[in-house]
Amino acid sequence: MEKQMQQPRGRGGYLEALLTSCPVAILATDAEGKITFANKEAGKLAECELRELIGQSIVTIYESLEAARETNRKLYQNNGAIRDHESMAKTKSGKLIPVRISAAHIYDSSGKYIGAVGYFETYRPWTNEEAKIQA
Repeated sequence: MEKQMQQPRGRGGYLEALLTSCPVAILATDAEGKITFANKEAGKLAECELRELIGQSIVTIYESLEAARETNRKLYQNNGAIRDHESMAKTKSGKLIPVRISAAHIYDSSGKYIGAVGYFETYRPWTNEEAKIQA
C-alpha cells in the first residue's frame, strides 16, 4: 500500500517540474474558466505573482473578454484543440503583448469537460513587408 501512495506523488512531481520549467507560459483552467495552474513564464507574461493568477478567470490574461471568447470559439470549432492562434495577452499594468496560443480542452474518463490547458508564446508580428516577402 505504501508503494501505491508514493507512485502518484512521484509522477505528479515530475510533471509539475516539467511544466514549471517550460520556457513558454502554461495555464490550466477548470470547467468554469478559473486558472488552476500557472508556471513561472505565465507569471512573467502577466507581470504578476503566480498567486495573483491562480483562481482568477482566464479572461484576465486576454486583451478583452471578446478576445477570450474568440479563442474559446476557435477551440470549439476545432474539436477542442487549437494551434498557433494569434491573440493579445494583457499584463497586470495593461500592456498588450502579441501571443500565439496552442490549447486543448480536457475531459474526464466519462467524457465530461473539466477544463483546458494551453500555452501562450510571445512573438513579434510580421510587418506588411515581411509578409509580402514570405508570400
